Amino acid sequence: MAAMVKDKPAGTTLMPNELSPNVAFSLLTTVNDYATFLTRIVSLPPDEAGILQEISTPVSRINSALGWALGFGIEHEGTQPRYLWQWGDNGGWKNFFLAHPESQTAIVMFTNGDKGMRVVERVVQAATGNDQAAFLWI
Repeated sequence: MAAMVKDKPAGTTLMPNELSPNVAFSLLTTVNDYATFLTRIVSLPPDEAGILQEISTPVSRINSALGWALGFGIEHEGTQPRYLWQWGDNGGWKNFFLAHPESQTAIVMFTNGDKGMRVVERVVQAATGNDQAAFLWI
């Protein structure tokens, strides 16, 4: 714990995600770093293709178009995953990514406004040319 906050100036109020790691809200990253992570996920070399298969295999289904895998939402057609996605909604922070392994592309958006998901949905629709089922869920 001390290592996480040792560089804080005296008298600085700790933010909730600095007090205790929590898988639901304590990821601190930049758009560039997260995009680099997603680039690696969607462009795994053939000898690591099993990793993509594992992380995109549905563990549970939401409905006929959406499901959950290991940490990723999945938008699928039939039994084939089409997109990996995930979102964050922490107060005034709205974040979303959509990855398309087949084309090895992804889009990542971090916003800092309560209405940020409206912007995200419009940008993703413009970038993909499709309405994404994930936005019906979130």
